[in-house]
Amino acid sequence: MYKVTADDPQVPARDDANIPPSDFALNPVSLRLIGAAIKAASGLRTVDLFDSHRDRLETTILWAMNELILQCSQEDQANKVKVVKSRFEKAMNAVRELDPN
Repeated sequence: MYKVTADDPQVPARDDANIPPSDFALNPVSLRLIGAAIKAASGLRTVDLFDSHRDRLETTILWAMNELILQCSQEDQANKVKVVKSRFEKAMNAVRELDPN
């Protein structure tokens, strides 16, 4: 988590003398809260964070499309988003065939 956010100036640095090391301690409860927050914001499970950057983006995009489908008030709207989702999935399958990494 620290490596992913290291370049973000809004994230406190672990070597900041004004922040006690205990403030950076993680425990089972805080880890469950963090995992739930990540999933709520991106659709990623904690184990997904170890996937490649491309795979994480794909997971989040598909999650966002599913969320959009749920937000559609009309079936026609939902079907249009489903078409875009299907095309995206086909495109990503083609990308994986070209570059499986």
